[in-house]
Amino acid sequence: FGIDPAGIEFTVEAGRPDTITKEKLEMLKNLGISRISINPQTMNDETLVRIGRAHTAQQTVDAYKMARQIGFGDINMDVIAALPGEDYTMFERTLDIIRDLAPDSLTVHTLAIKRSSKLHEQKYQQSIKDTADMVSLGREVAHRMGMRAYYKYRKKYMSENLENVGYAKKGYECLYNV
Repeated sequence: FGIDPAGIEFTVEAGRPDTITKEKLEMLKNLGISRISINPQTMNDETLVRIGRAHTAQQTVDAYKMARQIGFGDINMDVIAALPGEDYTMFERTLDIIRDLAPDSLTVHTLAIKRSSKLHEQKYQQSIKDTADMVSLGREVAHRMGMRAYYKYRKKYMSENLENVGYAKKGYECLYNV
């Protein structure tokens, strides 16, 4: 679990898969880090290029497997619903790959378009129904993985007052988020 016997959780946002190396993971493990988050956002390479990410879906899979091999027993993954150019089927593909990886927790974010962002300048519009359907699919997949929601929060500029939701298997809830 992500909590040591003294009841202390050590969590690190391991971050983008292109920044994760074996040496960094080993250092984190040796320092007593018990929970990490690996954040693909999407498992669709064309979307990763579109949103300016420097990693591929395969790098996410490789980073995740490397973290498990090094001994991390508590891994979170973050995804974002309604990224530019993504439809329901693409989001479903992302969730299928993540389900196969079997992280211990999953955060489903709703894209928030901030006023100073390029998306705002480009007047990017999300389909309200598609976004809601993607968020709902995230919940269904998390439940099928044995996870339940343990925290929610909203950000300014989120579509239709949807929210970001953290799901976790029993005993893997992140104390910081709670």
